[in-house]
Amino acid sequence: MIKGDDYERFVMNSRITGDVTDWLQIGGQMMYSHNNYSGASVYDLYQTTRLSPYGQPTRVNGEVNKYPVNEGGYRLNPLWSVLSNTIDDHDIYNTTTLKGHILLKCPWLRGLTFRMNGSFSLENIERDYFTHEGYYVREMSGVAIEDAESYYTDAAVSGYLASANGYTSRTKNKSYVWDNILNYNGQFGEHFVDVTAVYTRDSYEYFYKGYSGSDFSALGNTNLGYNGLNLAATQKISNPGYTKHTDVGYLGRLNYNYDQRYHLSVSVRRDGSSVFGAKKKWGTFPAVGLAWTVSNEKFWEPVSEYVNNLKIKASWGKNGNQSLSPYQTLSKITLGQQGGLPYAFGNTDNVSWGQRITAMGNQLLGWETTQSWNFGFEAGAFNNRVVLELDAYKSKTTDQIFWRSIPVMINGLTGMYATMGRVDNWGIEVNLNTINIESKDLTWTSNLNFYLNRNKLKELYGDGKDDISNGLFLNKSLGAIYGYKNIGIVQETDTEYIEANGAQPGDVMFADTDGDGKITSEDRTILGYSKENFRMGFGNTVTWKGFTLYAMFTGVFGGRGYGMASNLYAYRTLSDVNMDNNLNHGWWTPENKSDKYPRINYTDGRYNPLQNYSFVRLADLSLAYTFSQPWVKKMHINNIKVFLSAKNLFTISSWDGGDPEIRQTIGSGYSYGYPLARTYSVGLNLTF
Repeated sequence: MIKGDDYERFVMNSRITGDVTDWLQIGGQMMYSHNNYSGASVYDLYQTTRLSPYGQPTRVNGEVNKYPVNEGGYRLNPLWSVLSNTIDDHDIYNTTTLKGHILLKCPWLRGLTFRMNGSFSLENIERDYFTHEGYYVREMSGVAIEDAESYYTDAAVSGYLASANGYTSRTKNKSYVWDNILNYNGQFGEHFVDVTAVYTRDSYEYFYKGYSGSDFSALGNTNLGYNGLNLAATQKISNPGYTKHTDVGYLGRLNYNYDQRYHLSVSVRRDGSSVFGAKKKWGTFPAVGLAWTVSNEKFWEPVSEYVNNLKIKASWGKNGNQSLSPYQTLSKITLGQQGGLPYAFGNTDNVSWGQRITAMGNQLLGWETTQSWNFGFEAGAFNNRVVLELDAYKSKTTDQIFWRSIPVMINGLTGMYATMGRVDNWGIEVNLNTINIESKDLTWTSNLNFYLNRNKLKELYGDGKDDISNGLFLNKSLGAIYGYKNIGIVQETDTEYIEANGAQPGDVMFADTDGDGKITSEDRTILGYSKENFRMGFGNTVTWKGFTLYAMFTGVFGGRGYGMASNLYAYRTLSDVNMDNNLNHGWWTPENKSDKYPRINYTDGRYNPLQNYSFVRLADLSLAYTFSQPWVKKMHINNIKVFLSAKNLFTISSWDGGDPEIRQTIGSGYSYGYPLARTYSVGLNLTF
């Protein structure tokens, strides 16, 4: 548990569906949620990873001590913001969601329907935050705990009024989705036809406004907190924010099958998005699918007792991907003081402010188009006690959007987004469902899924060259990690390496890949790939009478150079300060000639040690009981279920640090987020 990491939530949900006539149905849903995250919290756990266990968390009077190890401003008590009462935090999210549908069934043409779906969401966020002067209290390094109280007196704290600051902001997120679906399905003898036409559009709008204030030394107090920002010596209006993103789409699809044996699906989509350039907003994406249910053929009857279902399928299609945010196709400029270009005309002290370009636009940015071929089969054996689905695919993504380095231009611009390049993918997905035990009172089922994907960058800028600065390498996977290969630790006997590279014993030794005897930028190579090797999931459900036990394991696996990530602090201190040594490493010393860990104050920026982030996790475990006794029906209750569930009970991994799934490392970037939460739930479901 982390102090301050709590919130209040209130949800109201109402849903209604009614058949007005036998050809008209109307339904709607309204939901309102209120989430209160107010209150100071431990915003960063970095300090908890580096503080000495011998520190003093409280002062003599029992109140929280800001500097537990008496180092002045170096190491902060991670609970200071929670327990010092120096932070005011108001953080409220209110969300209203409306959904509805109208379903029309044509009375004179059986199978013809029209359905209109609509949803609208409005989220309002209130954010007020204030840091009082007491937060900034300082101690002198080395002050004894019994002498530190003088730094916390009212007179001493008032000296930090100039540092007191706060802000207030209001954010609104508004979105809607509107779907219109016309469908006809009918059967004519052994022919079945399903035709669908869709018109859809959606929109998202973002609004932001806020202001801040700092320096309350002239006022003499901060009693009003964020309600008194207008009294600050320095007041600033934040840049108002507004974003709008709109999509429009059309879809036509035909599904046909003959005698439940031969299947055909043909579709075409026409999509437009406001995020793309003026000439590239629209994309057309066709698709064709074929399938053959072999098990429905007469020649299959002799083996149907063993394999009762077999379906072979193949498809080809295109789809589009939106990888841009609104306005990324436009050039951007800064104006006024924010532009940072002052100029004084004439012999006066009046300054005029210029403008400058901060981003180069590109009106040719458009849809990333993926063309894919898919092949697979579905098989059921022993009356579907074993069901296996396998899908293999190969795809080609063109017009890939990359951030491209360009020659330095006016205003120092060095890059821009460009639509170019090609990435090829192939992969396999397997899903296996089994009924292991099936009896009157006991049933045990399992599900195993496997996913593997490989990609390769085939084209980039058309010049046949890699883009090393952005980590893009032709004919290599995306996510390549490029740098100097670590081959051990420099020992006192490595005199030739020490002399050639100015190294010293205890440094990391790098591979001389070009063989010139010196470590230079030419020795850099691909060290591995951040992309995983494959993923797996394994779920089991056991039911016995009214009890149901469910367990779900998930895993991400590396190997063959995949599944690697930088984890500097698994091999080095958090800094070059020995008191940051919070891992039990056997650092190199003249007495301990480690070939894995460098000397404790080693800080060479070329050192990028990698670790495999593979893991297996018990992601979900639940036990439920459903009451089916006669008394339940007598109480006019359809169903009563009680349950106990737990998520993320344990993780098995060799990764040093936090959650391996997000590659959380100790002290990464001098910050450390919340660990993966282990949650327990107890609940009751009633259905009337």
